[in-house]
This record gives sequence, C-alpha cells and structure tokens, in this order.
Amino acid sequence: MQDDDIKEFNSADRMTAIVAAHGEIFGGNAKAVSLTAACNADIDILEAAGASRVSSSGLRSDGTTDRQIAFDALEKYVRKIASNAKTIKKSEPDFDNKFKIKAGSLNSQQLLDAGRAFHNDLTPAAIAKFVEYGFTPSPAGIVSKIDAFEAGRAQQNAGKGGGIAATAETRAAVKRLKANRRLLAEIGKNLIEEAGDAGLLAEWKSACRIERRATRPADPPPSQ
Repeated sequence: MQDDDIKEFNSADRMTAIVAAHGEIFGGNAKAVSLTAACNADIDILEAAGASRVSSSGLRSDGTTDRQIAFDALEKYVRKIASNAKTIKKSEPDFDNKFKIKAGSLNSQQLLDAGRAFHNDLTPAAIAKFVEYGFTPSPAGIVSKIDAFEAGRAQQNAGKGGGIAATAETRAAVKRLKANRRLLAEIGKNLIEEAGDAGLLAEWKSACRIERRATRPADPPPSQ
C-alpha cells in the first residue's frame, strides 16, 4: 500500500474500534453497522494480503537463489561434457562429437536444450569413450540437475504470481475501504452529535482525520 492508503487503513481501524466500543450509539443504525462490517472485512483482507506479499517475496527470493544455484550446476556439468568431447575429437577425428555448446553465456532455454540433447546422446558407446579419457558422464546426473533447475524456476514464478495476486487484491480492498470509511465518518459524526457526547465526538473526528502530506510552498515571484 502507498502512504496515503496506509493512513486510510489506520483511520478505518481506529473508527471501527470506536464503533465496537459504543454499541449504544452506533448499534441502532443499520447503515453504520453495515459500513463497519464492510470496513472490518477489508481490513482483514489488507492484513492478509500484506502477509501474502511478504510470503511471496520470500518464496520468490528463495526460488531465485535455488534457480541460480541449479543453473550454475547444470551449466558447469554441460560444459564439462562439451570440453571432454572436444578433447576426444582432437585426439580421435573420427569421433562423432554431438556434445557441442556455444561459447559465451547461455539463457535458461538454451541451457535446458543442451542438457536434454546431451542426455539423449549419452549412449553406452559414447559414455564408454568418455571413460577412456578419465571422465564418466552420467545421464541420470543431467536429469537431476535439469529437474533442480526447473523446480527453482517454478518456485520463483509461483512467488511472482502470489505477489501479483496480493497486489490486485490490495488495490480492490483499498478502493472499497476508502469509500466505506468516508461514508461511515459522516454517519458516525451525525450519530454522536445526536447523542450529545462532545468527548466522543472529538475522539471520532481525530480517528477520522487523514493527515495529508505538506505541500511545498510556491516559490515567490522574482523581484522586478
């Protein structure tokens, strides 16, 4: 929520507390009761949405970390296979080198495509050739690294989705809360004035007040 939204939220929270404490004044007015219930419902939504955003942020952060670790592990393994295949090809020109990868950085899809291709091309004969040169590539190892990377990416995306949903829910609840709070402020003032409770009226006005940010005074006109 923005600063002004938080001020509306805090005001509504104070107002509904006053209503709850003075049922003898507010309880007989159906409109006041209905507006208070609506404000309380949106206060609950905003509190839950705030918790959801925190949770989603943590999930997104964890997913980003796990995704990067898995990405690095998969890339390192794929490049090791490619490097050993290149060594074999130099020593044995007849070797059918299907384990090639471009130089420079890889995006997620390029890395996944390379990993899956290497997995498919690691036939028993190809593995035996690598073993001759002191390296034993593991198709199962590639699969496990691909799975870990995709799991981290899915977790990151889930965190993003949760944050977006919480933000949309927050916007809708804030919009309702503003309208209901302002109407309740007017009705509550009338009810308290009718009851003749000057002390409570001052408390109500204070609870309803939304402090606005001070505006910067305009610069004085230049002297002639």
